[in-house]
Amino acid sequence: MICLFHKDMIFEHSSKNKKYLFVITLLILLFGTLFLALPKTFDKNSDKSIKTEIETKNFGNDKIEGAITNYLVTQTQFSWKTKDNSKNFCSIENLDPEKELFPLYVWVYCGEYEIQNGNIKELSGSSGPAKINYPNELSFYDPKKFSYEVPGDGSNYSIGIKKIFPENLWERIYNFKTNNLIMKNQTTALEWFSSPQAGQNNLWEITKQAIISCNVKKIFQTHEKRVKTTLKNGTVLTAIEPTIDEVFNVIRGAAPNCGTVQMSTE
Repeated sequence: MICLFHKDMIFEHSSKNKKYLFVITLLILLFGTLFLALPKTFDKNSDKSIKTEIETKNFGNDKIEGAITNYLVTQTQFSWKTKDNSKNFCSIENLDPEKELFPLYVWVYCGEYEIQNGNIKELSGSSGPAKINYPNELSFYDPKKFSYEVPGDGSNYSIGIKKIFPENLWERIYNFKTNNLIMKNQTTALEWFSSPQAGQNNLWEITKQAIISCNVKKIFQTHEKRVKTTLKNGTVLTAIEPTIDEVFNVIRGAAPNCGTVQMSTE
């Protein structure tokens, strides 16, 4: 009886195991099906991340962007002077970041700047979409080989958009916001006017002189090396320092003669 009872238990245990295995198999199949469905959602999020990264990189190649802006700043369609001592700069945004070869479709913002009372002043500028053409040769970018196409003014603007640009870009062009490009161009101008190339209009040297002359009330520094200096008369100067915290070294050097200056950083 003991043997028979033991066999029955084995048989019963085996039956239960089969039931458990059957249930577990069903659960695996169910969760497996759900798991296979999840990557589609993740793929969409991943695509968004990749697209955002592409848009952040803009062109993915600084040489291309630099070559195009250097070309555009020489073209009177986009860039011109109203004063002899002014300086022109152009910034661009790629309207179709996934397109790697020319022609490239960009939004152009160009501005003319000068220094007035220790600050940058924009004198004139232009903004609009453009098609940039280049032979796509595997060599350095020759400014003489660039060309461009832009839509006309007034009623010809919409006609030109549809003629020059692919349809998938029309909506983006019509709704394009220039805020980021304006800020980018101003930063480029600020960096140049804070360098030795600016000569007597060097904003960093103007800031240093104000500190050394004890004319400064407070100073604020950003992580991007942008320095905002408030003078005792209320005037605010803005410059880009050569290296981070360099402004604080200048202040410490002037401290014995000028006393305490309010300093802050982000």
